Amino acid sequence: MDTIWQDIRYSVRTLVKTPAFTIAAVVSLALGIGANTTIFTLLNTLFLNPLPVARPSELVAVLTVASRNATQFGNLLPLSYPNLKDFRERNAVLTDLAGYSPPLALSLSASGVTGEPQRVFAQLVTGNYFDVLGVRPAAGRFFAPDEDRTPGTHPVAVMGYGLWQRRFGGRYCP
Repeated sequence: MDTIWQDIRYSVRTLVKTPAFTIAAVVSLALGIGANTTIFTLLNTLFLNPLPVARPSELVAVLTVASRNATQFGNLLPLSYPNLKDFRERNAVLTDLAGYSPPLALSLSASGVTGEPQRVFAQLVTGNYFDVLGVRPAAGRFFAPDEDRTPGTHPVAVMGYGLWQRRFGGRYCP
């Protein structure tokens, strides 16, 4: 045990005598640990923890490739709504197709709720989006079948559980 304490004292004396080496060693260790943590977090999120949906192994993303300005790997774009409707009609392989937009930044202010407007992210989705994912609402409902037939006629919003708890205190919002 005595030799361990001698080794530790010698190591500390050496590190104090050479501050440039000490800084380089600490920075190298910090970068290595940070990079490993980041990579493990990504791998854990993408591969080890499945998506919180009914059958994550059966989900696929359908994208289009832009014919103009195509690079070596192609320009992948989300489907337009007319293309999505066309794919739905001609689909013979997939169980169902749902569409969604990229996240949109919005400002949320609600009557009867105190506080400043809050920045939230939203997506426009098709009426069958949640059915395709196989998820159920914690409270309330998702979309009714007629709510996405005619654009803009039935404005309906579905909020995530975290926002519901933070902004509305978990109480029912009609």
